[in-house]
Amino acid sequence: MSRFASLTEAIRVALAERLERHKRPERRYPMREAARRVQERLAALPVVDPNATSELAYDEHGLPT
Repeated sequence: MSRFASLTEAIRVALAERLERHKRPERRYPMREAARRVQERLAALPVVDPNATSELAYDEHGLPT
């Protein structure tokens, strides 16, 4: 026998449980959230020299140096 009195009650409980899980994304994926915060901090940093990597890493023919 089912632990629920009706199908409606079972659906109501399942939806409530799922909603509760979605309210806590940081607890579900702590590494993903930590990585996202690091990415946001790095994206906020100023670009000191936008050509530094392209000019230093490749020669005039586009080959790695």
